[in-house]
Amino acid sequence: IERLDLVANTAHMGEYLYNGLAQLAQRYPHELMNLRGKGQGTFIAWDSPRRDEVLRKAKSVGINIGGSGEKAVRLRPMLIFQKSHADIFLEGMEKIFKS
Repeated sequence: IERLDLVANTAHMGEYLYNGLAQLAQRYPHELMNLRGKGQGTFIAWDSPRRDEVLRKAKSVGINIGGSGEKAVRLRPMLIFQKSHADIFLEGMEKIFKS
C-alpha cells in the first residue's frame, strides 16, 4: 500500500470516477440520482429506479458492481483500480443507461 501509494491513488481515482458519474447524471438524470461519495475515495453510490436491471446488465458487460438497500448502486473497487478501468466502467454504464 505504501510502496505503490495506493491511498493517494484511491483518492485520485475516486475524484475521477465521481466526476465521470456526475457527467452521466447530467445526461441521464432519471437513471443516476442522488450521487454521493464525493471526497470519499472510490466509495461512491447513487440511486437508480431500475437498480436490479442495471446490476444485471452491468454483469453482462463485465462490470461487477453491487447494490445496497432497495435502490442504491455502490462502487467498491480494489485499491489498484486505475484510470483505464474507470474509463471502461464509465463507458459501460453509459451504454446501460442508454438502453
